[in-house]
Amino acid sequence: MLRAGGSPRSGKVRQGDSYTVDIATKGVRNGTSATVEGIDGKSYTVAVHDGKARKTLKVSNRTKPGSYTVTATVGNHDDADDLIVVKGKNHNSDKKH
Repeated sequence: MLRAGGSPRSGKVRQGDSYTVDIATKGVRNGTSATVEGIDGKSYTVAVHDGKARKTLKVSNRTKPGSYTVTATVGNHDDADDLIVVKGKNHNSDKKH
């Protein structure tokens, strides 16, 4: 059994912000490798301990707003969660004129 989830819980993340992929498994030995495929399409390896693993990834400022899928794989089990990237804060509007 594998369950992938993450934060922010809203399922939305701004360009330039980070998101966390949480993995929960059962029947997996400590130290077993889990693979997370981020919204950038790159794969990252984390180790499972006590049935859990976590990976925090950053969304590039250049990532286009839209829906993306994050995938986690442990052994021959995988799960996916959707993440929506929204426009980042406009830092220019924070400046005093």
